[in-house]
Amino acid sequence: MTGAASARPASQPAGHSLCMAGETRIFSCPLGAKQVSVCGAGKQAVYRYGRPGKIELVSRLMTLAEQGYSGGGETQIQVTNNGYSYILFDRTVRTGFGPDGRHDPAFSSGLLVRRGGRILSSKRCGNDASIPSLARQFMPTGNEIVVH
Repeated sequence: MTGAASARPASQPAGHSLCMAGETRIFSCPLGAKQVSVCGAGKQAVYRYGRPGKIELVSRLMTLAEQGYSGGGETQIQVTNNGYSYILFDRTVRTGFGPDGRHDPAFSSGLLVRRGGRILSSKRCGNDASIPSLARQFMPTGNEIVVH
């Protein structure tokens, strides 16, 4: 999932994300009227939240955490800013087993907002956003998967 440079000016978001022209789209998730994107710029990632032309939060302080589950797993990007944690998640869980050995996975992605260890908000992406392995190239690995 790499974003190709386009003819857009560098100040304009590329496609359905808040990534700028020339950046690599790592994750982009519509959340109602707003959206959140993580974009690769050089050797570092940048987190943006808001609307095209009206970005409300930008941060480069983030880590990537991954956890395997029986029948699935979860990847999270955790961004910190002024005592808040913004956790982007991409999760696959097994919802049941059919008698024929069917797996029945459920997929979800979204944004959690946490402060002081307490989840203040949980929103699901309005698309099928996922965090690709390419994210490892742009951010350090963290230790914690936030349970939700």
